[in-house]
Amino acid sequence: MAYTLSALEADIRSYCEVDSNVFTGAILSRFIENTEFRILYDLPMDSDRKSATGNFAADDNTINVDAGALFVRAVEVFDSTSATTGNSVFLQKKDVTYLREYVAKLTGPAGGLTGQDVTGQPKYYAMFGELRA
Repeated sequence: MAYTLSALEADIRSYCEVDSNVFTGAILSRFIENTEFRILYDLPMDSDRKSATGNFAADDNTINVDAGALFVRAVEVFDSTSATTGNSVFLQKKDVTYLREYVAKLTGPAGGLTGQDVTGQPKYYAMFGELRA
């Protein structure tokens, strides 16, 4: 016998000891969707893995992830003009505040470099922005 959505909703309401006046269908839909996102975040499965390729552009320090991406497992950077050839390195994930402070130490009042002097292969990446469902 298959476990249905209506059976899941009934089980959630029973566990929380409330009825459909408290846990409406709309609230339960969002509750279940958030639970699915949490499971996918905590237990990433290879069946849900996607790969994307992007290119760096002059004077742009961001790359957008594909719509629907829940999280980024890794960022690999190649040292060639071709997208996926040559030597590569995986970037270290840092918090966005770390990167802002790191760059400020290079180019800010305490650093001796200007923005144009900071070139080369990146070492770190950070996630920022917001998830829009």
